[in-house]
Amino acid sequence: MANVMRWKRADISPVDSPPIASAVVIEIGDMLYQDHLTKQVLPATSLPDQGGVIPNQRLFSCWFIGVALGQSRAGDTASISIGTVGTWEFICASHIWHLGDLIGPASNAANNGLLDQTVIEVAATD
Repeated sequence: MANVMRWKRADISPVDSPPIASAVVIEIGDMLYQDHLTKQVLPATSLPDQGGVIPNQRLFSCWFIGVALGQSRAGDTASISIGTVGTWEFICASHIWHLGDLIGPASNAANNGLLDQTVIEVAATD
């Protein structure tokens, strides 16, 4: 996915990430998580498959830290800014939304991982 600034309005309360691993590629607008074992900041597509979309979304929600405001190309190791609150506009699966619906990263076509900049309604809240 190309760099897309997904922020629309309100304060974003940006934070700086720890240094990004040189092999990690992050695009502006990617939903990010911080691996609790390695402490690395990674895009949603890097989350190891947990056996399906619901377990993948559950783990991602526990480790979610925000949306990338900067990019990190292969070979870069500098910190990037991460938006932690605000109003964001993502690509979404065809859906009729209702006030209060919860969202999370959508599953990839193979249903064995998540997408970085596409959301869908979350089926489980626990």
